[in-house]
Amino acid sequence: MQSTDSQSYKSAFFISLIYFISGGLWIVLSDYAVASIASGTNEITMLQLYKGWFFVFVTTVILFFLTYRYFRSMRVQYNKNLEQIQKHQSTKESLKVSQSELSKYDTLLNTIINSSPDAIFAKDLDGKFILFNKSAANIANADEKEMIGKNDYDVFEPEIAKLHQETDKKIIASREVVTFEERNTIRDGRANILLVTKGPLLDEFGEPFGLFGIARDITDRKEHERFLEESKEKFYKLSHIDGVTSFPNRLYISETLSAKCKEEKPFCLILLDLDEFKIVNDSYGHRFGDKLLYEVSRLLAEVFDESAFLARMGGDEFGIIVNLSDIKEIDALMQKLHYKFNKPFKIDMVDVYITASSGICMYPDDVQNMEEMYQASDTAMYNAKKLGKNNFSFYDAKFKKEAVVYTQMVTNLKQAIQKRELELYFQPQNDVKTGKIVGAEALLRWKSDGKMIPPDVFIPLAEKSGLIVEIGNFVIKSGFEVAKRWHERL
Repeated sequence: MQSTDSQSYKSAFFISLIYFISGGLWIVLSDYAVASIASGTNEITMLQLYKGWFFVFVTTVILFFLTYRYFRSMRVQYNKNLEQIQKHQSTKESLKVSQSELSKYDTLLNTIINSSPDAIFAKDLDGKFILFNKSAANIANADEKEMIGKNDYDVFEPEIAKLHQETDKKIIASREVVTFEERNTIRDGRANILLVTKGPLLDEFGEPFGLFGIARDITDRKEHERFLEESKEKFYKLSHIDGVTSFPNRLYISETLSAKCKEEKPFCLILLDLDEFKIVNDSYGHRFGDKLLYEVSRLLAEVFDESAFLARMGGDEFGIIVNLSDIKEIDALMQKLHYKFNKPFKIDMVDVYITASSGICMYPDDVQNMEEMYQASDTAMYNAKKLGKNNFSFYDAKFKKEAVVYTQMVTNLKQAIQKRELELYFQPQNDVKTGKIVGAEALLRWKSDGKMIPPDVFIPLAEKSGLIVEIGNFVIKSGFEVAKRWHERL
């Protein structure tokens, strides 16, 4: 400041000195010039006047430029000072605005982070927490403010904390964000399952300076999933496993057959039906019958190896899928199976003899799909029953024709009963000694389309199909009606 004042003083003194010297020289020289030029008093007076106005004009011009420069310099400096002041004020205002905005963003971020239902946290490269929200504190059973500066060993069991630190190092080294499930044990003994997302924190140069994490407690969800999985297995078992034998049921074997037919590999299906099982069930009770079915399932498991699919179809019927296509091998296996039925089953200290009839069909030689397999094996099984107890039969195409004829005959017989096509013929019974009629024998005949069908054809058919009961009722009713009419005529 003193240096500036001294310089100003020197400049002003130098200008004044020049003006003084110039003015003095002007007065002396101008007077001398006037005296040498003018010849009279009036002329001198006029020249003095002109000289004076010229001096005033010159000094006025000089004064103008000096004052103009001075005030211009003052104005420029004033504008500079004003700009600096405004800039300073603007900077202060900007700083205030920036601080206000930062405060708002800080409040916004804290509100979002602490309102999140997920645990949000961050660590530095030493594993110390630099961020820990309320949800994370709830999971850790800690205070979020007190957790700043602490590490995993202050929250989890030592083994779990060690695993966390090893995982964090791998994630930071890989520079990748990963999501995974982890099981935790808090130091207070609580256990939970978390769905965690972790990733590195990178600076502007791409260098890691820490790690962030977002975790959600999914313990209840995993428990619910476990319950659903157990329920699914339970219901699957109920719908696919037989409760008596623990064998797969009809639904299960049907699904298996459908899948195997799509593979187009040869195999065979065996349907096995116990002979006269109903008599055993009715005689000893259902509980006894269930035990017998269980023993039969054990026998089947002994005969067939693990590659065979054993199932209880329902009632006293079993289904067996065998991955064989050689008839000789299957024949030997069936011989072995039916030989074992010659021995009694011991149920509740009671020896029970029971036999079985089996029907066998081959895929794809005999059939092309699951439905045809059931039909063919069932037809072969009934053919085995015709051959006698404890027997087996392979499917033959002629069985289908016989089955069609049988079905048609049963249908016709049922319609004959409804249409009253059955007729009773009475054959008199005579006393050999007297020759008198002592009674009559009722003979049942079936007349269809003008033709008489003999009893040895339709009676066995009626017995096999169960229509014999209806026919019996018809015979008794018709017989009594005829007897009543005869009695009324007497």
